[in-house]
Amino acid sequence: MHPNPFQPIVDLLSNILEAHTTAFFLVDAKKRQFQLVAAQSLSRHLSESSTLPMEQSGILSQVHKAGQTIRLDKMHEITMALSSTLPFYREGESHIKGLLIQPVGAGDGILYIDTKYSWGFNTKQQKLIREFAELLHQLVKQQDSMRRERSFDRIWELWQQLDYAKFKGGSFQD
Repeated sequence: MHPNPFQPIVDLLSNILEAHTTAFFLVDAKKRQFQLVAAQSLSRHLSESSTLPMEQSGILSQVHKAGQTIRLDKMHEITMALSSTLPFYREGESHIKGLLIQPVGAGDGILYIDTKYSWGFNTKQQKLIREFAELLHQLVKQQDSMRRERSFDRIWELWQQLDYAKFKGGSFQD
């Protein structure tokens, strides 16, 4: 199994769309941040271990709050402001022609895609992005379920050890 289950999905979507950047961020509500868990990018500014505070994540936090997709097409006139709206880009990043930011699940994450090859994303591409977002959502749910199951297994194992110690004369310290 791939060490990062999200990466092959992001890679496939990025290759299909010929995207400049495709990135999947998981939301950590407790820490109030977005954590980059998978990305394929031609930008030298996107770090593989990016963690963005929600308050300083520009358009990503707007998509997360609203729970609705944002699509910007024909961006040639606003690429100068790209670094202020997308915190993982720096000044000098240019020629982005369109971007689409899709919420994943009910606040689980954000799927970000941009392109330098076309002036945006057509209806078929948007539908494909929504389907990939749903696939990522299902994978997040599966990962959470597996994490819970491991926790329950550990709790059950501890309970059995405590039960054994109490009724069979074992040591609680062990």
